[in-house]
Amino acid sequence: RLSTVFSSVIELKSLSGLEIQKGEEEMGLEWVGTQKAVIVECVISPRSSLTGKSIQKGDLRRLFGVLVLAVHRHGVNLRSKFESTILQYGDTLLLEGTENSMKRLRDSRDVIVLTDEPRQVPRRSKQWIAAGTILLMVIAATFSSMPIATLAFAGVLIVVVAGCLEMDEAYRAVDWRILFLIFGMLGLGAALEKTAGIDWLASHLISVLGGNQPVVVISGIVLLTSLLTTFLSNNAVAVVMTPIVLEMAHHLELSTKPFLIAVAIGASACFASPVGYQTNALVYSAGGYKFSDFVKVGLPLNLLIWLVASLVIPWLWPLK
Repeated sequence: RLSTVFSSVIELKSLSGLEIQKGEEEMGLEWVGTQKAVIVECVISPRSSLTGKSIQKGDLRRLFGVLVLAVHRHGVNLRSKFESTILQYGDTLLLEGTENSMKRLRDSRDVIVLTDEPRQVPRRSKQWIAAGTILLMVIAATFSSMPIATLAFAGVLIVVVAGCLEMDEAYRAVDWRILFLIFGMLGLGAALEKTAGIDWLASHLISVLGGNQPVVVISGIVLLTSLLTTFLSNNAVAVVMTPIVLEMAHHLELSTKPFLIAVAIGASACFASPVGYQTNALVYSAGGYKFSDFVKVGLPLNLLIWLVASLVIPWLWPLK
């Protein structure tokens, strides 16, 4: 009985006079011959279940039927003895497997495959149904009092029933972790409201930002939200800040719309670090950038967005 790293199994299989007894079902790998081997690059996604696990414990072989050939992290290539490496989101992996295993990989939310996918034949016979459904949704949202969530759900039902979208495709399109994050943050917001925590935070923020100047308060909200999203997920920052700024607007007896716009713009202005938004983290690793690169390019952008938003928001969305 022999023990070896899995990347050596393919080489052992090619030796004459040697037969491997364990079946492919047990090993979780379809046998990859040199004629049908496919090599792809992929990035660990921000919400991957593989994050925090070693390559060995993540068991990519059993999950997807692929071999890990190399790992790239922050400009460093790991080509050997990386089985115990703890995976982080943004890590780039070089994987080998079959076409079927790559299809499973592309269907997964755990990784983002960078290698071009073979073009699929679009369902052209259904394109008018999809386009018409979107158009009807926009018209209904504009001229009716129905909630946009109800209209969107009705639109999804139409395209699924009409065959524009398969049920499993619709299911995979939903990011359930974001939904649970929002539900959790809404629960936190409700707890703060019941304990008067939001009222306390709103009062102190108004005091710090200068409540006698609403324009300054709006500018401060954009700046504070932008600073928070430098270190935290922009989704989490938006969900936490929204009930606070709504309470601030009620305290100042002003329209809530400019306050909400300030949070939306501030949460989107996450250019100065790779943390705030998922795409920043992906290019951080795949592009071999340094943290300082984001600061050099992103900080001026953040300041520009802050200045423009401070001037434009009170003008486009009146405070009274």
